[in-house]
Amino acid sequence: MTEFAMKIPEEMRKKYTERRARDAELLTNALEAGELEPFGSVGHQLKGNAATFGYEPLAELGRKMEEAAETHSLSDAKQCLFSLRAWIQDQTSGVGEDG
Repeated sequence: MTEFAMKIPEEMRKKYTERRARDAELLTNALEAGELEPFGSVGHQLKGNAATFGYEPLAELGRKMEEAAETHSLSDAKQCLFSLRAWIQDQTSGVGEDG
């Protein structure tokens, strides 16, 4: 985790996690509709901002989401959503507080 990321207040981290939970809901709805485009946009956003918060694995997940959208891979998109939900669960349960 970078020095900058370590200085981010807990309240901001909590809000970041809440936004990711909303992303997971959006992506769930997209999958149900058979749409993969939202995985590209959410993935791009994660790829760009997760590392700022010290969440490098989440940034990598964002890259995988973009790839799933680009290749139209439903199975990869489902796996990405599963991983995002697991990350959110870790953050909200306190398991993954350091990233």
